Amino acid sequence: MHYCAFCGTPFLSESNLCPHCGSDKSVTQPVTPKMPTTPFAPSTPYPSAPEAMQPSSSPPQSSDVNRSDQPDSPNVPYQAPSFRPPEQQGSVYPYQHQQAGSYSQNVPGISTATMPPPLKPASPLLVTGVILLSAFLVASGFGLLYYAGISRPTQIHVQATTTMNRYNTSVAQATNTAQQQATATTLAQNRAIATANAQATVQAIATVTAFQNMLAQNTRGTPDLSSPLAFEDGPNWDIYPTQDGGGCAFTNNAFHSSVFQPDYYTPCLAHATNYQNFALEIQINIQRGDEGGIILRSDAASKNFYSFRIRSDGTYAFVLTRDNGHATLLVYDKSSLIKAGNNQINTLSLIARGSNFYLYINHQYIGSTNDNSYSAGAIGVMALDHTNKTDCAFTNLRVWKL
Repeated sequence: MHYCAFCGTPFLSESNLCPHCGSDKSVTQPVTPKMPTTPFAPSTPYPSAPEAMQPSSSPPQSSDVNRSDQPDSPNVPYQAPSFRPPEQQGSVYPYQHQQAGSYSQNVPGISTATMPPPLKPASPLLVTGVILLSAFLVASGFGLLYYAGISRPTQIHVQATTTMNRYNTSVAQATNTAQQQATATTLAQNRAIATANAQATVQAIATVTAFQNMLAQNTRGTPDLSSPLAFEDGPNWDIYPTQDGGGCAFTNNAFHSSVFQPDYYTPCLAHATNYQNFALEIQINIQRGDEGGIILRSDAASKNFYSFRIRSDGTYAFVLTRDNGHATLLVYDKSSLIKAGNNQINTLSLIARGSNFYLYINHQYIGSTNDNSYSAGAIGVMALDHTNKTDCAFTNLRVWKL
């Protein structure tokens, strides 16, 4: 098989001219077919590589007609064979660029490429508008950034500072007002407390004065009973010794009540007496031991009575005794009016009026209480041993009926 040296088209076996470009077959050297620079027309697609390697199913038809005898007609395109020249295995065929003038523009089946029309230049007004719009957007962005990053935070800070200052001012004013009110309230409370204390003091003084006057008023007349208690002179006092060595007796110009057993007491009654409302005064000397005092409104068995007594440690008590020993403290306190210690003479005074009892030591009012357990009974004296043997001497008894 021979190919055209100029276009690579195979020669027909009976023709010496290239059926495509009309070149002479005298150039007998096989050449690599050159690819046209312009693509084939859509009506004549270039076969794929597998198809080019296969021979055509129908052999090329021979023609006895010489191309020189046929008139050239541009309207009858030539149909190229449907196979490519065989490639030699392992050979490389360089791409051959088309030589200028190798193909005529009137070659059938070849179409020229269409160049796109040139772009029209943009309108000056459009360019200006785009520039202005871009400038506006840039300026707006800077303005937004300034507002969001500088102006707005500054406003918020100023507003927050103003709000905080107002809040602090309000808090300070409220605190100042509260402090002033608290101060005023405290002053008012202090004044009220001072006034109340003053009133209470006045009332207490008035009460004490009234109770002091009560004692003076109820002991100014002639007493119903008056005895130095140096001997028996009519009240019918208890005279007896006790198993522990104590008892009731007149000794050394005084009436003694003594007890020498811990947690015991010795009552000594004047059985000829029976008083309901009265004022009484007596002197007591705790010569040794713990406690002594007077008995009032007692029954004959000395099991139920009231007692007003003092201790050598300076305390005093007003006691309700039931069933020979069950004692109830109605008053208990300590007073500097008491001459504490042994061999000290103290004067005990009391006023019994109904259920009310008013107590005095050394002619000074010290307290009062009320109880309605007993309404009347005998008077007497007593000594109490708590931890020490006790001996009390009594003198100068006086009783006023009320």
